[in-house]
Amino acid sequence: MGDEANLNVGFPFFTDFSREEGDKANERRNKEMREIFKESVADGTLPHPNDPETFQKAKIRWEDFGQEEHRAALDRFRQLASWRRHNVWPLAASPCLDALTARHENTSIVNWVFEKGTLTLAFNASAQPQDMPCLIQGAPVSTGSYDQHGEVLRLGPWSAVAWKSP
Repeated sequence: MGDEANLNVGFPFFTDFSREEGDKANERRNKEMREIFKESVADGTLPHPNDPETFQKAKIRWEDFGQEEHRAALDRFRQLASWRRHNVWPLAASPCLDALTARHENTSIVNWVFEKGTLTLAFNASAQPQDMPCLIQGAPVSTGSYDQHGEVLRLGPWSAVAWKSP
């Protein structure tokens, strides 16, 4: 749907049903938006799922991948997915022995202890840089920014860093 490249493309619900089934799907969709997602939508304001234009709006514009910002986002996605494949999946293939969490002001750290090693995620869920007592003990991957100063980890706004340790 383009999220991996930070494309700003909507993904409207579409179907290829008979007219009667398409109308039923449309009614259900409006009801779901109101009841499940608590969105105040009036009947008929959402794109009809059987309308060919609804399907067209859901299609990715492949030329958008040529823009630098989207290429960079896609490269970043690939880097993170590769790190997950090579570091998280092998750990997750072994039994999880424990999960530990700690919070320090607006930062948190989670350790998942697997039989084959430990996966750690430290994150700052605020708009201000935050320091936390933490020592990275493996090759990290991050989103946002971080700096290690002795045994203090400084996380930039809305940042996270993860690493695998034996």
